[in-house]
Amino acid sequence: MAIITDEQVSAAFSTGMDWLADKLTRQEAIELLAGQHAINPVSAGDLLQVLKAMLDGQRFTRSISAPAADIYLAGILEAAGPTALAKAVSALDQHLAYYESIRPVTLHKLRAVRDKWLAALPDAPPLGLDDLSAAFEQEVAALIVAPAAKRRALLPQPGTKPKVSVAQVKVYQRSAAVVAEVLLRAAGNCESCRNPAPFRRASDGSPYLEVHHVVQLAHGGADTPDNAIAVCPNCHRRHHHGG
Repeated sequence: MAIITDEQVSAAFSTGMDWLADKLTRQEAIELLAGQHAINPVSAGDLLQVLKAMLDGQRFTRSISAPAADIYLAGILEAAGPTALAKAVSALDQHLAYYESIRPVTLHKLRAVRDKWLAALPDAPPLGLDDLSAAFEQEVAALIVAPAAKRRALLPQPGTKPKVSVAQVKVYQRSAAVVAEVLLRAAGNCESCRNPAPFRRASDGSPYLEVHHVVQLAHGGADTPDNAIAVCPNCHRRHHHGG
């Protein structure tokens, strides 16, 4: 995507919101951005698709600058509120994972924007593997060494809501298959700072990482591998409490 000004990004956001509200067709939105704001039509189309992906909480593959992402996330919070912001942050996090998996780079500035708006979401106590019951940890350990087909067959289907148990507090019953899949994907490295796990578990010698939901289950996030990352304890606390 070509480099564009903050004013052009703001115009793309407002025009994109009109498009998504069915006030304009996609082609009309592109032509408006090209004619009135001097944005290349290809870049205009990319900006519209990134906005839609953010509002849908879906991964996008087109690149976006850190300033543009910051403007979009600020606009989404103002226009649609914290729930929409949580979905947009999830989309950005999925984009980071995708882009950094296909190129040998770390998008530090874009990560900083992600962390800034992640910290702006309503907070909740972090839940790491140490908080899980012994039975749940045993289930995760068994699924890690199980055949991939068996493990993936147990993954919740898209749109499936996690089961809830009510004791003195409400506890989301997380999928052990999701935890196992995310830990295997991380291959012993924190998916936030990208450093190796700080130590190994005394119980089985596996790298110690905690599985963090980008959009927390309590905030409507999905219990799926796409909405979860394996992080070191320091990064886990930073995701919940960092500024």
